[in-house]
Amino acid sequence: MLEEIRVWCGAETEVILFSDHGMTLQEHRRVNLQTHLRRCGYLITKRLSEGKSRRSVVVPAFGLIGYAALFCASEDDATALADAVVSLEGVDFAIHRDGDAAMMIKGARGAARVSKAENRCGALYRYEQIEGDPLQLGTIARALKESGAVNQQGFASDQEWFVHTGDHDYPDALANLYAALYTTRVTNTADVLISFKDGYYYGMDAFSRFVRRLVGTHGNAGRASTSAFLMSTHRAFPAVVRGSEVDLPEIGWRAANTAERILFATSLCRGAFMEELEAGEGQRAKSKERRTKGCGPSSLALTSLRITPHASCFFLKDKSQRFVDQLRAEKRRSILAFDV
Repeated sequence: MLEEIRVWCGAETEVILFSDHGMTLQEHRRVNLQTHLRRCGYLITKRLSEGKSRRSVVVPAFGLIGYAALFCASEDDATALADAVVSLEGVDFAIHRDGDAAMMIKGARGAARVSKAENRCGALYRYEQIEGDPLQLGTIARALKESGAVNQQGFASDQEWFVHTGDHDYPDALANLYAALYTTRVTNTADVLISFKDGYYYGMDAFSRFVRRLVGTHGNAGRASTSAFLMSTHRAFPAVVRGSEVDLPEIGWRAANTAERILFATSLCRGAFMEELEAGEGQRAKSKERRTKGCGPSSLALTSLRITPHASCFFLKDKSQRFVDQLRAEKRRSILAFDV
């Protein structure tokens, strides 16, 4: 596929491939989250309104994925709710806000508090072990302190944490998890977020009825789900980079026939991609001069891209169009598969 694209567009056209998340490839079991919450005395409801019991909880189901978002009648109830879910089989840990600039992490391996501060150089994070070490960051926290990277209040810079945790079992965990609770991109952030262990999932009952055996999913805070790939025909990327910090030129899917623009081919089947090219503003003249000048590296440089679990990274097409593309791919028996 890439060879056809390069021949058609010219070797000077850059092709970048990336994924929006990773994948845990193993047998998965459903977590009986709602049943567990009912046994703990919670009322599962579809909406939170005035007059609802303080034990009311909304648990939206998104696909079949490795995390769950819980909403309480009052944010003050988040602490008790997180405590209640920790004992459920399949739960790795749960997080909730603690005041205005901190979060609590609770799991089978213990509890910790993560705080955020700001200075003129940017964000700083502090990892306080209250009991045990739920994120397995104790050794790194001590190493940062011994190296002098921690200030008197116990904070280390966001960059220091990233350098030391980019390839951790929980990649970039502090910034990653903190943003999940405090992000401004989401109007109503969850009161409690649950990250399941690899091999466990939660999601829509309707999907579960069709999927008898789930052998791969994503969404938790582990390395397999959080790590994505990023590669280019013309440039080298750092070994580990945040998805929000990838430095790419302006994206122009419709301008794929212009050599000076970046051509994105991710999440598109071969047939739909070639149809899109042919349906453009007119076929580009494939002169020998255009095919040979400005050639960059011919091989793809594979690197690791770390992104927030299930983050909305780049969407080239809306879901309805991507569904059409998937049908086209299946009709052509394409070997490429992608999320709808």
